[in-house]
Amino acid sequence: MRTTKGMLFTRPTKKHGPVYCLFYQTGGRRKKITLRDDAGKPITNQRDAQKAADRILQPITIKNEVDRRKAVASQYKDAMETAREYEESTKPKTPIAAMWERHPWDANTRGASERRLADTTIRDNRQQWSKFVEWAEGHRVIFAEDVSHDHAKAFRDSLTKLSGDRVNKIIICAKVMYELAGISPNPF
Repeated sequence: MRTTKGMLFTRPTKKHGPVYCLFYQTGGRRKKITLRDDAGKPITNQRDAQKAADRILQPITIKNEVDRRKAVASQYKDAMETAREYEESTKPKTPIAAMWERHPWDANTRGASERRLADTTIRDNRQQWSKFVEWAEGHRVIFAEDVSHDHAKAFRDSLTKLSGDRVNKIIICAKVMYELAGISPNPF
């Protein structure tokens, strides 16, 4: 069985000077990549370049097919998790006070849009949503993504003076607003 070995070489650049690249062949295909550190900057010293090359070639150079597939799957899982974390960290947060304007609730709770809701129903829904907005402002919760299940439970517990039917309508309205905003997991 052939083994895959990479070859390090430098390539001159105007911005970073000489940067390290890796050339390797696997599965009959030749690949040439610029080595980058964790911050995404090109690597300019040999020791770091060798570490990065070893990390890239490690799953490819395993001789046992099962172990190689496990290593590749593990790297893929790690890359997907890193990408998801990056996406979450760069995603702008939605202010609770602005959610109604961005995602007006003008369809019924089942998501059907056969007909527009009556103006009185929309006004009632807005009033129910404003109960949560007022509670959130009072508890210094600004962004919708920061609301946890504990916040939702505390909000529900704060509605003790209202009837059970009214409480349910308010909680369903908050749940639908979170669904319309696409915020996951929905605390309600």
